[in-house]
Amino acid sequence: MQRTFRFWLVYGIAWLPFVASYLILLVIHLGQPLVESIRPTIIASAPAALLGLGVIAICDRFGWHSQRRIGFFAAHFSLAGIYFLLWMGSAESLFALDRKIERGTWTDPRLSESSFEVSFLTGFLIYAAIAGAVYAVQTTEKLRAEQMRIAELENGRVEPQPSHSSSNDGSTRWITRLFVKDSQGRIVHLRVSDIVRFVGADDYVEVFANNTPYLVKLTLSEFERRLDPQHFRRIHRSAIINLDRLISCREVDRRLVVKLSDGSEVTASRSGSQSLRELVV
Repeated sequence: MQRTFRFWLVYGIAWLPFVASYLILLVIHLGQPLVESIRPTIIASAPAALLGLGVIAICDRFGWHSQRRIGFFAAHFSLAGIYFLLWMGSAESLFALDRKIERGTWTDPRLSESSFEVSFLTGFLIYAAIAGAVYAVQTTEKLRAEQMRIAELENGRVEPQPSHSSSNDGSTRWITRLFVKDSQGRIVHLRVSDIVRFVGADDYVEVFANNTPYLVKLTLSEFERRLDPQHFRRIHRSAIINLDRLISCREVDRRLVVKLSDGSEVTASRSGSQSLRELVV
């Protein structure tokens, strides 16, 4: 799963409370000077944060399985133990290296019994927090994708009717109504005959009807294939107009500017202008 810059920014900020609590522990409870407490705080926090990247990768690789809950939690419990061991091993090794550089003597990286218990609980809580956040994001993205899919289905929901135009097999069908969402999320019924124009915007189309725009996730080409060419004409690569709503045309630089019943004006392309001129008797 591709992560955005915003995700990584939030991930970095989320570590600030842990860093602050560790710093407070050293300064207030252990009486170390603030300046001298910064380095051990970084040494303790950096491995945990970097190992957290591995936790994110694992959670992306192994998603939530509602049918295998026991195995899912057992696997993550084991992974949390591995996370703790790697964190403690790397942190203590860095502390030993720091003492070696500062004092010139090497000491074995070992934890006291009390430190081990506290760190064990902390490690598991950190792992659980990271994994829980990743799965929460995954769930949110799945819900958002499902909502978009439903919206697409609703926006694309049409009821085709047989065309009265001639065809060899009589199978050509044109849409006569649309069900679209308005700006408040309500599903609105539109008769295609009430639509004044369609304006393309990448993978979306703005449908203008009853002096109101509606955004639909369909391409303009898809609409062009479903609209009756006797009543609708594509006069520009980004515009389809309802010929029954055309009021007048004027020519500007060999292109026709079309005025529609809602007061809007659409400039036709050269080919679109020629297509409109063919309608003139």
